[in-house]
This record gives sequence, C-alpha cells and structure tokens, in this order.
Amino acid sequence: MHWHNIQISIFVHLIYRLNPLYILGGEMPKVIKNLHYYISYDTFHYTLFVQQCFIMHWKFLLDQGCTPIEHIVWNDGCFGQFKSSKTCYFWSHYPSLTTSESCPFGCQMIWNFFATRHEKGKVDGFGALLKRKIRKE
Repeated sequence: MHWHNIQISIFVHLIYRLNPLYILGGEMPKVIKNLHYYISYDTFHYTLFVQQCFIMHWKFLLDQGCTPIEHIVWNDGCFGQFKSSKTCYFWSHYPSLTTSESCPFGCQMIWNFFATRHEKGKVDGFGALLKRKIRKE
C-alpha cells in the first residue's frame, strides 16, 4: 500500500474574522470562524499551490462582501510551501493582487512562522479528520 497509493495535497485554511453584523450584547458572535480545505492532485506540495489557495480565498471573501485590509497568516514553516523566496515574493505583492473597487489599495499580508514541525493547532486536527475521511472512502 505504501508504494502504490494515490497521493494528494491538502491545504487547510482556518480563518477568523470580525462579524460585521455583531451588536454588543446581541446573540451574534463577535468573531466568525471559517474552515476551508483545498485539495489537489499535485503531489509536489509546492508554494504555487498555496498561493493559488490564497487567491481563491480572496475571491471567496469578495463574494461574501468582505474586503479586509490585513491578512495575518500563521503557519508551521514548511520550507517547500512557506519558507522560500517565491513565498516572500508572493506576500510582498499580495496587495497588488488583491486590489478591487472596494479595496483600492489591496490587502496587506503579514506572514508569521512557527518553527518547523513545532506548532500543532486546530488546523492540524481538521486536516487529520479530512485525511481519515478520505481514506475511508
């Protein structure tokens, strides 16, 4: 099974954002949490897949009527996907990639790295659940 299985790339993106409909003392939550899974047959796990996921995420936000001015990213620091010159180039040009009528200056991206393989959080748990579900089917 190890040598003859089909591999995929999974990118799990957990988003926290302020609720625009939040009213102090109301029943609506102040922070909205969205979970996004991006799945690809690309088995190289390159940074271009991650970059495409962020562009798809930006389009999702625009469709939701949300145009943030700041996107803060926390990740585990995998070199192939996150710690490379291509990634640095991407996040430095993210504002120009995210300009729109409602966001004329684009969205600033602030990228934070944990030490590789040291941070475990909710995203890892959600990814494990998805992998278990895929294996069963």
